[in-house]
Amino acid sequence: MKTKSINFKKYSSFKIGSEVAVALLEDDFSSIENYYLIGSCNNTLVGTNPPPLMMLSKMYDYIKIEGNMLKVGGATPSGKSSFVL
Repeated sequence: MKTKSINFKKYSSFKIGSEVAVALLEDDFSSIENYYLIGSCNNTLVGTNPPPLMMLSKMYDYIKIEGNMLKVGGATPSGKSSFVL
């Protein structure tokens, strides 16, 4: 499983937090039951001994049309404007 090192201090409006290795969820859902799924870390306060954390990988950042459905991935930022109809 891949991990990403995140400095939570950068995402907190209080500028507090530590650097933590966070697992990236890709397509293997078999190991997620021991993790807490987090979002984009905005104002997520993490202590010095956090529980196992996981976030969606970039493979879940998409906007696409399939048939008559618009599909938006769970890791797509709400302000993403690169998609034009």
